[in-house]
Amino acid sequence: MRIKTKFVTSIFISIVLVSCSTKQKDEKEYYPSGNLKLEKLFANDDELTKTIEYYDESGSKILRVLFHKRDYDSVVYKYNNGKVFKTGKQYKNGDFFGKWNYYTREGYLSNTREFIIANNSFDKGVRLNQVWFFNQKGDTIYYGNNTFNVFNQKEFEKESKGEKTSIFVRFFYQPKGDTISIAEPLSCIAEDGFPLWEKRNSESYVVLAKEKYNFNKDFSNESEVKLDTFYCLEKDKENRGTLPDANQKHTVIFGRWFDTPGKKVLRGYMVEHYKRKATPNDSITGEKRRTYFEKIIYVKDTIRS
Repeated sequence: MRIKTKFVTSIFISIVLVSCSTKQKDEKEYYPSGNLKLEKLFANDDELTKTIEYYDESGSKILRVLFHKRDYDSVVYKYNNGKVFKTGKQYKNGDFFGKWNYYTREGYLSNTREFIIANNSFDKGVRLNQVWFFNQKGDTIYYGNNTFNVFNQKEFEKESKGEKTSIFVRFFYQPKGDTISIAEPLSCIAEDGFPLWEKRNSESYVVLAKEKYNFNKDFSNESEVKLDTFYCLEKDKENRGTLPDANQKHTVIFGRWFDTPGKKVLRGYMVEHYKRKATPNDSITGEKRRTYFEKIIYVKDTIRS
């Protein structure tokens, strides 16, 4: 009986020792001033779960928090008054992706920026794809201003600079909703929310990969797939007159058939472009810009009633 008790006790001690030896202790770094600079928090399985960076100020005020996921990090930056400056996601190499929200020092949403990774002949790496500026009421505005849409703290001043112009594409489904029957095509309206070169008589069109194909997430296979181009209403003979109140040069109707049911990912881009003759003082003959999009469509194996 004593031998059995000793054996059980020794196993218990071994388990405790192993557990203690494998548990990762949290790590801390300090500024030369003695203020807390960095804190790394680990789970019991030795996995880094959170990194917190602090301002070089007393009171351990948070500058940035990274919530570590398997393939990316969720990131939150804060003003030194404790309110959120911006929040979004980034890959492990630091590249932003998806939508990031930016806030004023008072806590109002200032703008939303959408970043994508593109690797084709037109774009390389991280690019700002869309941006929406807001006023204090939360309404989308075409031009931001240097009174409200600014970030009043020296660490974030650079992100207040530059042109404050909203760039985005609106989508409308016909019939309404992103769910269709397998017996009908997707019918979609794309509208350039704010054509940059409208005064230069620009036009817009939409590009998709042809039926049964799709772009890669980073559009890197663009040169390998056949393309479908859908032109603006002014040039689209079939749909001309369908939307008389729409901007005819910057509204596009496009569609797609799906031959199997389920969740579908539709990728493409809208192009705004203009052409002009060069002048003795200006050699530019035209410009193009792309706005990429990715839409989720649900196809039901039924016929609409």
